[in-house]
Amino acid sequence: MKKDRLTVLFYRRSTVTKTGECAIRMRISVNGTRIDSNTGKYIDPALWNQLDILNKLTPYGLFKLTPIDNL
Repeated sequence: MKKDRLTVLFYRRSTVTKTGECAIRMRISVNGTRIDSNTGKYIDPALWNQLDILNKLTPYGLFKLTPIDNL
């Protein structure tokens, strides 16, 4: 039986809005097919900590996520 591969990535856009915030984006990949989507949420770039976010999303180590900054 073939196993399916699922990855979820949250990243921030490098473009800063007039309010000084960056959009948070999400990328879902299933077996190499990607979908990028806007979460509708914004964050101050100084508060963005990719590794902290990944640790909160994977409390049981179910997914192996790699931080990617400024896609």
